[in-house]
Amino acid sequence: NNVRAAWDWAVEAGNLDFVNQAMAGLCRYYEWQFRFPEGLSACQAVVKLLAYSENVSCSEYARTNILAKALAWQGAFERLDHAEGLLRQSLAILDDLGEAAANQEAALATQAFACFQLAVIISQTGNQSAAWDLYDQSRAFYARLGDRWGMANALRGLGGLLFDQSK
Repeated sequence: NNVRAAWDWAVEAGNLDFVNQAMAGLCRYYEWQFRFPEGLSACQAVVKLLAYSENVSCSEYARTNILAKALAWQGAFERLDHAEGLLRQSLAILDDLGEAAANQEAALATQAFACFQLAVIISQTGNQSAAWDLYDQSRAFYARLGDRWGMANALRGLGGLLFDQSK
């Protein structure tokens, strides 16, 4: 499709501005359409570009933030046995950015998303306490952003954990 062709062109050209702007929309589309292999492929291309290419012109902060975002989305599309590591890597990258990322909307949004996705994965392994903490962290990040949809999803996750405990 045309959107994917534009994505592939931007990745090959190292156009991180376009990639950064398009990532959430393209990945949400793949997620909602259950086109996980295509979403995974799109994210892997960005991670490969950022990890191995010198054909990228942006600040180290921007490069690192986009890498964290791509890893978080890659974790959302990946098989369960690989997803946790990718999501933890995304969060570690953002932690390493420290204060530079603490009040940046893009970094907060990635942290919120990665915490939410990691909570989903962790809840499936049976560690309800860790999942609870991650859903709550996600909710707090989304609250700081004023993202009601994200807060609602995190609260839905917390509610699911409570429901599972009541069985």
